[in-house]
Amino acid sequence: MPSLHTCLIIVFGALLMIAGDPRSMKYDVVTFAHTNWSFAPSDTNDVNRLLAEADDARKSDLRKSYRIAVEALRLAEAQSFKRGEARAQASAGWALLLQGEPETVTKHFESAMELSETYAEGKTRVSALLGLAELAFRDGKYRRMNILFEQAMHIARDMNDEVSIATALMNRAIVRMKRGVTYSGVDQNQADFEQCYHLFSKNGHTRGMARALWGKANSIPGKNYIERRDSLLKRSEQLATISGDRWQLAYIHLHRAYVERAKGNIKMVIPLLTEVVKEAKTLGDSYLEGVAVSSIAHNEPYKHIDRKQTLYEQSLEASQRIGDRLRSANLNYFIGTTYGLRQEYETASLYIRRTVDLAREFGDSTFTSYQLRRFALNCEKREKWDSARILYNEAKLVANPIRHPIAHVTACFTLGQMEYKLGNYPAALVQFSEAIEKLGPSNNTHHHGAAYLVIGDVYTVMDNWEKAIASYKIALAIERKIGILDNVIPPMNNLGLALLKRARATASISDRKEALAIFQELFDLSKKTNTYDGSLALMNIGYALMELDRTEEAMPYLRRAMASYQEQKDERRITELLGSVGRALYELGDREKGRDTLELARRRGLESGAVQFTLEFCKSKSRMFANGGDYADALRFHRTYTMLNDSLFNEKNLRTIGELNARYEAGQREKQIALLQKDRELKGLTLAQQEEQLRVRTLEAERRRQQIGLLEKDREIQSLELARHEADIARQRAVTEQREHEVRLLTKDKQLQVSLLDRETFRRNAILGGLIALLVVTGLIVYRLRARKKANARLANTLAELRRTQDQLVHSEKMATMGELTAGIAHEIKNPLNFVTNFSTISGEMVEELEAQLRSGTVSRGDEVASTRDSRDHPEVLTILDDLKANMAKIQEHGRRADGIVASMLLHARSQKGVRQESDLNVLLEEALQLAWHGMRAQVPDFTTDVVKRLSTDIPRISAIPQEISRVFLNVLSNAFQAVRKRSLSDPEHVPEVRLTTTKYSGGIDVRIWDNGSGIPEEIRGKIFQPFFTTKPTGEGTGLGLSLSYDIITKGHQGEITIDSEAGRYTECRILLPIGDPQHE
Repeated sequence: MPSLHTCLIIVFGALLMIAGDPRSMKYDVVTFAHTNWSFAPSDTNDVNRLLAEADDARKSDLRKSYRIAVEALRLAEAQSFKRGEARAQASAGWALLLQGEPETVTKHFESAMELSETYAEGKTRVSALLGLAELAFRDGKYRRMNILFEQAMHIARDMNDEVSIATALMNRAIVRMKRGVTYSGVDQNQADFEQCYHLFSKNGHTRGMARALWGKANSIPGKNYIERRDSLLKRSEQLATISGDRWQLAYIHLHRAYVERAKGNIKMVIPLLTEVVKEAKTLGDSYLEGVAVSSIAHNEPYKHIDRKQTLYEQSLEASQRIGDRLRSANLNYFIGTTYGLRQEYETASLYIRRTVDLAREFGDSTFTSYQLRRFALNCEKREKWDSARILYNEAKLVANPIRHPIAHVTACFTLGQMEYKLGNYPAALVQFSEAIEKLGPSNNTHHHGAAYLVIGDVYTVMDNWEKAIASYKIALAIERKIGILDNVIPPMNNLGLALLKRARATASISDRKEALAIFQELFDLSKKTNTYDGSLALMNIGYALMELDRTEEAMPYLRRAMASYQEQKDERRITELLGSVGRALYELGDREKGRDTLELARRRGLESGAVQFTLEFCKSKSRMFANGGDYADALRFHRTYTMLNDSLFNEKNLRTIGELNARYEAGQREKQIALLQKDRELKGLTLAQQEEQLRVRTLEAERRRQQIGLLEKDREIQSLELARHEADIARQRAVTEQREHEVRLLTKDKQLQVSLLDRETFRRNAILGGLIALLVVTGLIVYRLRARKKANARLANTLAELRRTQDQLVHSEKMATMGELTAGIAHEIKNPLNFVTNFSTISGEMVEELEAQLRSGTVSRGDEVASTRDSRDHPEVLTILDDLKANMAKIQEHGRRADGIVASMLLHARSQKGVRQESDLNVLLEEALQLAWHGMRAQVPDFTTDVVKRLSTDIPRISAIPQEISRVFLNVLSNAFQAVRKRSLSDPEHVPEVRLTTTKYSGGIDVRIWDNGSGIPEEIRGKIFQPFFTTKPTGEGTGLGLSLSYDIITKGHQGEITIDSEAGRYTECRILLPIGDPQHE
């Protein structure tokens, strides 16, 4: 049946028919009504609908998105809908790009390119070019990647499509950010992401805005601006939530984990990353899964080396699944490091060599330099110093200091650290100074701090304390400014040690106190990181206290450090601590034990081969024994020192000769490398020029081909315009002939029209009057229908109100009846109960009096005093009296319990006489908390618990009876305190905790009271609101508290009260109260 809207269309059409040609108007009205009743979408619309669904599914499930895109592709192919086929190919490529099968992804994008080029689909072509560029990036083909990005940008600008321009610009910036080549591109990335955000915002593209903010947050250099990054990520998260983009939210959460680590919230990092891994698997995003898994591996402690290796291998598998050779190269290195930590250097070398080979294949000088440094480090661990030096120098040459300054600086660092390790201190200083020179004078990056740190180490070894301390202070100031705790700790520790060493040379008390303060601060900072466990700080605090002649205070710190290093099995630190503990015992007067401990340290030092440490140790302890008068021990330690000093001197001579030979050979090799490098640079420049010319020619050819295509399209358009013009002329001729024929017919029919005019006028007026009447009647019917609907709505509201009022009256009558019955029963019980209690008290006193007389030997009998010798001869009388006393005490105890139950019954039966008023639930909850706390402390003086309050400040005041709401809060809080007390008694390690939370929700206020007490078993959870039901021991509860609370919340305030609990873990009481006055709703 046609709707009222369709009927009105027909009526108005009929009205128009009166003034126009009846035949033509009748056809138009019928046609419109038909199209209004039924509409079947075309097959083309089905393809577009599927593509829209695939794009939407990419926000939450890449696998589903790919299935829908393939379905759209098949439908488009079946219908020969080529433009839809092109868009479906691109959509399928993007859905599969992050899952795997790179060959299939390439085919999708290439097919989309061919079809979009043939059928002039500009946006699809841009999308396909960006997908192919991402594949080229993963394969290390950076020149091809740049050409594809340039083509995409060119087409987007020619279309003047701002969303396409922003998409291409953002993808290029993200790839640059993933490469992480240098800091030179940071400003450009920031500008690109800012421009993308502006374009997306201008076009209302929320999803693009979220991604642009995410990119801008992660392109901020280093970890200097944590708060800024956090703010941008939060804004991005809000926009992604609005657009429902789970995929983007997962990437945001990944980088939120990085921010939390930078803030020092180490415990939050791995749980966040674990959630990202789960989300990646749900989305089907293998790339995200691999990145998150490798990040978890980075954050795992080194003692979990097997787990780290397993995670890196899982990440490598995910990267290989999507054909990401760049990440695969890096993960090969990380797997190699796990073998290196096990001292399996040959296996580690195989993985790292594979990384270097992949880097050279990419042709990326920065990445190649980075991997060469890693390979050199592996050679260092195998003590292949010449190979390591050659690789470090090659890394410096590959990393051009102008184009890639950070890579060049890092190569200088690593080479300098190796020279420092080998004792070539001047050579090390040259490398570190070169690094600072290349970094520039700004002193605001971690690289500056690291450079000054190692320079301080070199000066420390050279005993140049002034320069060492100055360098450490500069490094510490830089790292404090950046704010990364893991980077602050090393310069702080080294500064404290340098101050102690200078104090030994100058006898400075201020240096020792300053060092002690630094180590104490260092211990506090160590608790906030996952990298340092505080053992080193404890040991150094002990050293500083001993230097200040506070040896007794130092002993606890040394013992705590010893226990930690024994757990870690760090033999070198254990030996050092044995020496310090032995010295402390010797100075504290326990010389025998001190000598034994020092002798143990000397033997362990000789056995471990730690020559330098044992040398210094024996020298200082020989002097200590001599000052203490133990000349035999002093001589023994001095002889060990002399022996080690002679062997070390000979060893240094041999090492110096070997190093001179190695330097000569390395110099010759460096010259050969330099010549080869120059030849390579010349070839590289030539190749770059050729590639640039090829790129320019390619772009020019592409531009010409587009111009030819446009000209051909213009020619086709002109041909179509000419054909249309000719058709218009033919149509006009036909219309002219038709009009002439109509004129002739009109001339012939003129007389007939005059004769029929009166009849036609009468007919028209009749139809008009009838239609007007029909409109009036229709209007009246519509008006009556609306009035009836409003009346029905009012009746329904009134009926609901009456039913609610009836329920309240019935409940009130039931409660009043129950209250009167309960009050009567309570009063009837109370009177005899008082007699029982009073007479039991009097009887108890009489028994005590009788027992006293029996024990004194006399019993009063009227005016006489009789001997009780016979009674004393029968001790069973006293035993009976003791039993009577115990019975009387039980009668009094249970009488008091019955009296409490009667009082609770009277309280439960009390009529609701409270007055409703505007109440602040936060205030009532605070007052109830104080009452419950003091009540519990009165019962259990040693009771303690942690109370966590999360009370919302924006909740409104509600209409309620304050006394009743306070009673509810007091009952629930008392139960919570008793529950945590009960669990604490059974579990000494349990930490009791109670949480109070208030929040606002739509329509009311949510109050939650949570405790980690003993919980409620599931089998009795449904009975807790029944009167007289309790789980407490006999005498400790009446079972009316929760029943009374349930009545107050549900029937007195039309709210809800529920209990959620898990036995042995927690209980949460949730109270929902409406904001308005329930009595007037």
